[in-house]
Amino acid sequence: LKAGVNVNVANFADTKDYTGAALSQGKITVTVKDANGEDVVIAGVKKGSKDVNEKENGLYKYGYTYQYKANTEAGNATLTIAGIHNYTGTANYKFKINPVAATAATIPAVNGKYAFTNKGLEIGYAPTAEYTPTGTMTNVIVKYNGNTVSKKNYTITKMRVIVQRLLFHGREA
Repeated sequence: LKAGVNVNVANFADTKDYTGAALSQGKITVTVKDANGEDVVIAGVKKGSKDVNEKENGLYKYGYTYQYKANTEAGNATLTIAGIHNYTGTANYKFKINPVAATAATIPAVNGKYAFTNKGLEIGYAPTAEYTPTGTMTNVIVKYNGNTVSKKNYTITKMRVIVQRLLFHGREA
């Protein structure tokens, strides 16, 4: 943002751990100097909000927008703060989202219900799930803290499924 505009993001962290939900940083505070050189806090609004052009006493209520990008999956994320109305310029704050480190050696087949749970990580699969030599698994559901994890956030490198029941020609073995 322009010189004289001070942006502070409370408790900003360069890295955060993946939670399965959209991650954000601390409270955003933007201050500007008034005609007397005093700091004045200006209000902000999420980019795309219907309130962006709201006025109070004939003046725009908000002086900046903020937006997060790529903050729902492991990898690099960005918080962008952009001046609007009487303010111009942008400030970008980049942070990294660390993937979850978890492993499951054996997952017993339990008719499609979550078969493995460890520190918020749940792995489930349908009874028709098949592991392929290329490292993919069909019908797998992965959740973290109750949120579904997209396939680009995990890989299955080896899986051993314990079969609890075998059927031969329609009869249980």
